[in-house]
Amino acid sequence: SRGVGFRHIGKHPFGTDETVTYLQFAAWCVDALFPGTAPIVIGDLSRDGGGRLPPHRSHRSGRDVDIGFYKEGNEGLRWFQTLESGDMDLEKTWTFIEALLRTKSVQYIFVDRSIQEDLYRYARKDGWGDETLDAVFQYPGGRKETVIRHVRGHRNHLHVRFYCPPE
Repeated sequence: SRGVGFRHIGKHPFGTDETVTYLQFAAWCVDALFPGTAPIVIGDLSRDGGGRLPPHRSHRSGRDVDIGFYKEGNEGLRWFQTLESGDMDLEKTWTFIEALLRTKSVQYIFVDRSIQEDLYRYARKDGWGDETLDAVFQYPGGRKETVIRHVRGHRNHLHVRFYCPPE
């Protein structure tokens, strides 16, 4: 399925209303700021009704989602792809992440440490202050209670977990 600024490739598209709205919002932000941008790839959320979703350890309640990256040169991706440093469009990828962070509904984002470094440097260049970055990124200090954290297996995508909605 498709929407403004995104393409869903996963087999399990079920998320909470809030999760789906946040994803649509972030994709819309990138599309609005960078008209004609190739859509971001969105993978699994949860199965209909929730529950275990092998091979994922989470993705049980509609609050988790796997999201690809934007590629330099506005090249649209068809699936999750490991991008070497310099191949990721950091401006668009950070814009998407920043839109999610500004909802204040992101519990955490898992992404490989090497990608964190590039995103951290981009965010600093974009005007984010050190104190804010230290609360958001596990890189460079290895803090544990940050939003963006290193988890092995997240070199070709982000894993986003949203807080449980009030309902």
